Amino acid sequence: MNRYHTTRWQMVTVLGATGLILALALSGTMGAYAQDDDSTPVPSGAVKPPVKVAEWSIEGEPDVVLSGPDGEVFVVTDGSQITRFGPGGELLATWSVDGVIETNGIVIGPAGDVFVTVNNNYHVVRFDGEGTVLAEWSLEAFAVDGVIETNGLVVGPNGDVFVTVNNNYQVVRFDGEGTVLAEWSLSAYAVGGVIETNGLAVGPNGDVFVTVNNNYHVVRFDGEGNVLAEWSLDAYAVGGVIETNGLVVGPNGDVFVTINNSHQVMRFSPDGDLLAEWSVQGELDAMLNLSMDRSGRIIGVDEASGLIQIFEP
Repeated sequence: MNRYHTTRWQMVTVLGATGLILALALSGTMGAYAQDDDSTPVPSGAVKPPVKVAEWSIEGEPDVVLSGPDGEVFVVTDGSQITRFGPGGELLATWSVDGVIETNGIVIGPAGDVFVTVNNNYHVVRFDGEGTVLAEWSLEAFAVDGVIETNGLVVGPNGDVFVTVNNNYQVVRFDGEGTVLAEWSLSAYAVGGVIETNGLAVGPNGDVFVTVNNNYHVVRFDGEGNVLAEWSLDAYAVGGVIETNGLVVGPNGDVFVTINNSHQVMRFSPDGDLLAEWSVQGELDAMLNLSMDRSGRIIGVDEASGLIQIFEP
């Protein structure tokens, strides 16, 4: 049976029973998203599911799939192997990282460089698309009692690198060579002396967005750490608890947040006004990824089979 969801935007991250992760790109039309089989006619004005244009299988256990420039696809397998594919699955490059790459510890920069945080040696490493190291720098200056826990890594439109350091509750902004440009504390958002950040994103104008899980807030900063806006997610709690596991900013500055335990995707303005919300069918868990391909393509990976799938809306 088909199920339809009507909204002003076409974007949802779905993790089905098979572990298929999909992120649908923005759409400016009013319509509905149809899923499951294609046997039932789609209502007038509905948006049919995207069309698969490529697929290929990979070896190893996929951890993260990311879109790069020119339709390229980057996949992390077995915790430390990075593989770069062309739009149709052709192998372009592969290399290993000395350490374990966390799910939220790899990002593709605007020029196609690959940035990785390696937690076991407290470094940020920048590679080109062939795996050559272009820069690396230590995060040891941000350690607390000799320990660093990074839980977010993004690259801004100008190539600046932002890292959240959880155990000292900071956001640190670097240039592409590792020079510290700004840093600021998140301690004002602590609950019982603890902060849990689980989302970091940069908008098209360089503003920085952070989701703070244990006080259920989204906070928007400028690139120097000044608070520009903040808003609560309390209204979306289930049993008094909210689990956010995805944060992305669209090209027009709208903010998308996935709330796992209520199975919703929320779209806000940059100032926190609710613009739309989407109830997601299916079970969501910690592997939920929320990403956008500027060309509108959709990238999926089946964790069980290692099948990469490319869709066009």
